[in-house]
This record gives sequence, structure tokens and C-alpha cells, in this order.
Amino acid sequence: MNLWFRMFLVFIEGWRSSRIAVLGESKLHFRTWFTDLDFNLHMNNGRYLTFMDLGRIDLMVRTGLMQTILQDKWMPVVGSAHVTFRRSLRPFQAFQLTTQVVAWDQKWFYMEQTFYSNNKLYARGLVKASLMDRDGLIPTEKILALLGGDPLPPPLPLRWQQIVVGDQNLHLE
Repeated sequence: MNLWFRMFLVFIEGWRSSRIAVLGESKLHFRTWFTDLDFNLHMNNGRYLTFMDLGRIDLMVRTGLMQTILQDKWMPVVGSAHVTFRRSLRPFQAFQLTTQVVAWDQKWFYMEQTFYSNNKLYARGLVKASLMDRDGLIPTEKILALLGGDPLPPPLPLRWQQIVVGDQNLHLE
């Protein structure tokens, strides 16, 4: 995470903003700066993942989960991230990042994160993420109980089903 100033602003705005439900949508607004660009003068593909970190932070703050994370010394972790790029974000271009939990299983939350500018889709990602403590991953049921969410997950959007099934079959040892 090398966007310290932006992260600080996300925390401040998140604490001041209205709370959202587990399936609520976080919306953040940014602009690309020279530090976000690669030698092709568009936003670096790795920077999209870094901005996606900020979207998940906002979601944790605005759902009220961040307080428990800090108190119990939990760690947010990403199990996988799949990003599809549609267009290039140029220097100084304003864009919106949306983050929303779209499904979960016993261990993982699946979040869709999208980058829009001028009502056009620029990139879309699916992130498999959870929280962990010293004992390992915290069951999603426990996290949902803290948030007052329904333990039954919504169906995973069709466009992500093949990616999630393929990811579950990938075992790294």
C-alpha cells in the first residue's frame, strides 16, 4: 500500500460517512496522478489493485467492521484478485471506484470492484477476501453476525462463477 495520503483520506471520509449494510456499495472518487502512471502514460495495472485496497478499506470502515478489526487485531487478507481491463485511465482523469460484496462462502467474501469514468466501465475486478486472526481465517458466519447480515449468501453473479470455481480448484502447497 503506497497511497498513504489517499488511505488517510479514505479513513477520515469513511468514519464521517453514513453506514452501509453488508451488501451495500462503497463509492470513492479519485483522479489519476503522475505517480499512478506507467511509461505508456496511463494508470499502471498494479495501481488498480492498490486502489481496490482503498475501496475495501472504505467498505470495512462504513460497515462498522473496522472497529472490531482494530480492537481484535484481525488482519484483512486477499486470497485472489481477478481484474479485467476495458479502457485506460489517462493522466488527471477523474474516476469512481465502487466496491460491493456480491457473495460469500464459509471462509471468503467475494467483492466486485469497478472503475468508471464518464459513465463508462474502465476495469472490473473480483476479489476473494477475508479476515484472519492468530488461529487462521475467521468464518464468514462470525463476521456476518457482527454486522447483522444474513448468513445465507446471495448467488454469485454468473460472470464470476467460472473464476470462483477455478480458483477453488487451485491448491498451492
